[in-house]
Amino acid sequence: MRWLRSRASLALLAAVGIGGCSDSTAPSGCGAPAQQVSSHAPDFSGKVSQVTFEGGNGPAGPIAQFDVWITIPPSVTPNAGVVVAQSAPVFIISAGGRTLASSACAIRSGDQVQVWHDQTVGYGAVQSPAGAPVYNGTQLVIVR
Repeated sequence: MRWLRSRASLALLAAVGIGGCSDSTAPSGCGAPAQQVSSHAPDFSGKVSQVTFEGGNGPAGPIAQFDVWITIPPSVTPNAGVVVAQSAPVFIISAGGRTLASSACAIRSGDQVQVWHDQTVGYGAVQSPAGAPVYNGTQLVIVR
């Protein structure tokens, strides 16, 4: 009996580790792993101030995304929002310089990030700080 409980606990830990989710409200498995980092320079870099998972049925159908507020220097307050789809390519660059494929649910407040986005930009959306632009993220690199 103890052996079965140990195996069940191990399976649960493995599932959590594989999913890599840091947001308990996010669905398990938080998106497909990214394949390779874009070869061109990021559109901007900054520090994550807030991350919120948004999922459910929206006006255009099901949504599963992370709304990320970013402080872009020289500002000291959040001045941009980035909507990162659950399946968007996300990477982590560790202090040792290793690049690892990850997922959007790995994004945490305090992370330094590099952001690539498409031409979509909006203002007045709840996905960004008041008066700040919100972008549709196409790739994000977390530098830890």
